[in-house]
Amino acid sequence: MNAVSIYNLKKNYKKLTALKNVTLTIPKNKLTCIVGPDGAGKSTLLKIIAGVLTFDEGELYINDKKIVKISEMEDFKDKIAFMPQGLGLNLYQNLSIEENIDFFASLHDLDKNKAAKRKETLLKITNLYRFKEREVSKLSGGMKQKLGICCSLIHSPELMILDEPTTGVDPVSRKELYLLIHQFIEEEGITAVISTSYIDEAERGDKIIILNDGQIILDDKNFKDDINVYEISSPDFLEIYNRLNSEEYHFIKLNRDNIRLSPKNNEMVIKDWHQVKPTLDDRILSVIGTRKLDFIISPQKLRDSNIIDIKNISKNFGNFFAVKDVSLEIKKGEIMGLLGPNGAGKTTLIKLILNLYTPTSGYIKIDVPESELKNSIGYMSQKFSLYSDLTVRENLLFYGSTRGVSLSRLKARVEELIDLGNLKMYKDEIVENLPLGIRQRLALMTSIMHNPEIIFLDEPTAGVNIAERDTFWQIIRYLSNNHNITIIVSTHYMDEANYCDRLCLMFEGKISLIGTPDELKRSLEEKAGTPYLIETENPYLLYSELKQKGLKVDLLGNKVKLFTKDRAEALKNYDRIYKTEVTVEDVFVSVTEDEYS
Repeated sequence: MNAVSIYNLKKNYKKLTALKNVTLTIPKNKLTCIVGPDGAGKSTLLKIIAGVLTFDEGELYINDKKIVKISEMEDFKDKIAFMPQGLGLNLYQNLSIEENIDFFASLHDLDKNKAAKRKETLLKITNLYRFKEREVSKLSGGMKQKLGICCSLIHSPELMILDEPTTGVDPVSRKELYLLIHQFIEEEGITAVISTSYIDEAERGDKIIILNDGQIILDDKNFKDDINVYEISSPDFLEIYNRLNSEEYHFIKLNRDNIRLSPKNNEMVIKDWHQVKPTLDDRILSVIGTRKLDFIISPQKLRDSNIIDIKNISKNFGNFFAVKDVSLEIKKGEIMGLLGPNGAGKTTLIKLILNLYTPTSGYIKIDVPESELKNSIGYMSQKFSLYSDLTVRENLLFYGSTRGVSLSRLKARVEELIDLGNLKMYKDEIVENLPLGIRQRLALMTSIMHNPEIIFLDEPTAGVNIAERDTFWQIIRYLSNNHNITIIVSTHYMDEANYCDRLCLMFEGKISLIGTPDELKRSLEEKAGTPYLIETENPYLLYSELKQKGLKVDLLGNKVKLFTKDRAEALKNYDRIYKTEVTVEDVFVSVTEDEYS
């Protein structure tokens, strides 16, 4: 039986069509993940299901009851919980954890004794009990989201709807959040619906729905292995990439050290390429396609000189050390990823490099003349500073004038960047009207207007679809390889981390791990064993059993990921088991959990 059924749903905002003939079902007692970029229609869809937004056409059924008017949702108000998008937006910042839960209990007019017992249960399940008197404004992002779930579940609803609950929280907090939801599904029989822009989160759901531009492009009905996908990682992969013709392929995806593609002609056999099993990313790209930019990407240069040299740097604020004795060398032309949970010290370290903070001890040497330091650095923030009422060209002209580009050079430089960012068709468009991916490319172009030697990127592709991310990272690889520009990326998004030459993982102000993505993955496999995926009828139960035995496991929807050095034992115990790969997220979670323990 389905908790929610939707048929041919349409929703318009004046001239904008937010949802176009959406048809889907949400099964009971399962976790459904609705995945898509910003602007795909996820929030609109969830608000309609939650009964806080009307729709224009189509049919909506909740527990098999047809909903025609919002007033008819009144019968379900105590059976549905809706947590809106944004860290802690449904919480009162000046109240404690306990006071927030009490307030939500009063909204539902719950019996005080029942509410007190329910509150204690929720606080213990979420591991918030010992923090119950802490003010919300002092909580981490992950703790705020856990509290949001407590407040949403205080009245024991049947359907929980969470709109992008993992945005802005690190992978460890994301993993904990999903485990928490699976626990409530298993123990209380709730139905959960989550929206997210993180595609790698989709595998944590029992059902996956991919939304793009207001339409469902993939769901469990059309997840077929009906596309051929090939991969090559030879030393000359960039030369091969430069020769490829986009018209012959569903998609061409350039990764850090390989190419992945799918030919439009399924009969085509590509010699010397390795045929691989299609991933969820591959299936999405086969529908929406990719854009291979016109420039030629040069082979990577030998990186033998440091542009940034950090020695024993520390920074404290009173008694709190945000950065502790960090030493790090970054090569000229290198793409360096800075990872770490919230509060790890990444932002403080970047501000130290930018000379916005004075170190408490240690030093940072940047291999550019001090008088030219300001003009040698470019910065693209996650909330990029574009002028929404100006056109693309006007934004570039403005930023060029503020960064000291001479008038004689400015016009030509603007045209160069319009070409580099593939922005020609948008150059006279008002920024407010541009899709998110185009705005992000424009923000990158403004950050390199003055030809910096170092660029800092803060979660640069958060919220965009994977085709736009591929386009963005083609430009980054071009800047690194062709112009020897050093790029430092601070991110929670593991797909971005995979594009980096090296990764630096921080925890509580210190560097916990550093190396190439492949080195870090091999290191984890040597330590924890080979990863396997186990298919089972009750994945949460199996996960709990293996976890209690002290094994390294993760819960991924209807599968359990197990790390083991005893292959024979693993194969003997489980029928539906197959080898999988170590991911950067596995590394991040493992190191962070080890540090916490």
